[in-house]
Amino acid sequence: MQRSRTLQNDRISVKKIEKTLFFIMMWVFFSLNSRYLRIPVPYILRWLFLGALIGCALLIDGVKIGEPPKLLILFLLAVLPSVFYSNDKMESLIKILSLVIVLWGTYIYFNSLESLEDLEIAAKTILWIAILFELQSVGCLLLGLGNGDRATGVTTNPNTLGIYSNISVLAAAYLLPKAKTKRGKWGFFFIIIASAVTAIMSGSRTALVALAFNGVIVAFIKIKKPIYRLAFAVFMTTFAVLLLTGRLGTFGLKSLERLLEGDTSRGEIWELGIDVWKRFPVFGCGYSVSASYNDMKGMENYDFHNSYITILAEVGIWGSALLLIGVFFVFKGAWKTNMVKGQMSIIQIAVIMALELMLAAWSESFMFAVGSTEACLFWVLIAWIIAYKKKAAKAAKEEALYVEQEETLRSDNL
Repeated sequence: MQRSRTLQNDRISVKKIEKTLFFIMMWVFFSLNSRYLRIPVPYILRWLFLGALIGCALLIDGVKIGEPPKLLILFLLAVLPSVFYSNDKMESLIKILSLVIVLWGTYIYFNSLESLEDLEIAAKTILWIAILFELQSVGCLLLGLGNGDRATGVTTNPNTLGIYSNISVLAAAYLLPKAKTKRGKWGFFFIIIASAVTAIMSGSRTALVALAFNGVIVAFIKIKKPIYRLAFAVFMTTFAVLLLTGRLGTFGLKSLERLLEGDTSRGEIWELGIDVWKRFPVFGCGYSVSASYNDMKGMENYDFHNSYITILAEVGIWGSALLLIGVFFVFKGAWKTNMVKGQMSIIQIAVIMALELMLAAWSESFMFAVGSTEACLFWVLIAWIIAYKKKAAKAAKEEALYVEQEETLRSDNL
C-alpha cells in the first residue's frame, strides 16, 4: 500500500514538472522571433526543454513511445526522396530530423496525458501564452518600441506581429465567456480590441484578411439560426465586394491600402520559385535548400516568401501532394469533435489558429520547417489536434460500449 502511494505521488510530481516544462517550452517557441525581452539562446533552449518534456512523458508511460502519427509517416515519404537531389544533403537531413522531433515529440507528450481535460489544459496554456506575448507587444508599442511605418511590437517583423495578434484575438474571444467576473470579461474584451489594433498597425495584408476571417468564423459559431447566418453571409459578402473594389475607401489603413494596390514586390521571387520547381518537378530540389537557388540581385539566398511555392520547389509535386493529403486528414472531422452548438470548443480554436498560420504562410516561407516561431506553433497545434481527436474517439467508443452494456443489463433484468 505504501509503495503504491509513493508511486502515485511520484507520478503526480512528474505531471507537475511536465506542465511547467510545457509552459516554458511554448514560451521559448513564441520568443524565437522576439526583438525585445528575448530569452537567451532560445534556439538551444527549445530543444533542451522539448527533450526534457519527452523524457517526462516517457517516464509516466513506462518508456512506451507508441505508434507515430500517420502524418509523420506521410511527411517522411514526402521529403526523403528530395534529399537525393539536395545540394546540401546534411542540411536537408538535419531539418527533416528537427521537424520529426517537434511533431513526434509533442505528440508523445500530448498522447501521454490521461484525459481530454488534461489536453484542454495544455491548449489553454498555449492560449494564455499567446495573450501574454501580445501584451508584451502592446507594452512595447506604448513605450515607442517597434513602432515604425509598420509596427513590429516585441517581434522582429510586422508579419509575425500581425498573425500573433490575430491568435491573441482568438484566445481572448474563447476565454472571455468563461471569465467568472465582470473585471475578467472586461479584461479579455480589452485584449481583443488591443490585439485587433496591433494587427492593423502591423500593416500586414495577411493579418487584415485573418482578422476578417476571425470575425466571420466566430460569428458563424455564435449565430445559431440558419436564417441569421444567411443574412450575415450576404452582408459580409456585400461589404467585402464594396471594400475590395475601393468603393468604401481605405480608412487610412496601411494594410488595406497595400491589399487594394494588388501589386506585390514578391511577385518576381515567387516566379523564381516556380522556375526552380519546373527544374525539379517530381521530387523537388531538396528539402530546406531552395534558398540557395535564389540568385535575384539583392535577394541572393533568401527564401521565396511563400511556404507553398517553397515546399513545391523543395519536394516537388510528389511531396506536396502527400503533405496536402496528410494535413487534410488531420483537419477532417476535427471541427465537429465534441462540438457544442453556439459555443467555441477548444479544438475549434486550435483548428482556426492552425488555419490562420496556414494563411500567413502564403506570404512567408516558414510552414514546412521548424526554424521560426510560427512554424513551431503550427506543428505543435497539429500534434495536439491529432492527439485530441484520438483521445476523443476513444472516449466516445468507451461511452458507447458502456451505454450498450447498461441497456443489455436492463433488458436482462426485464
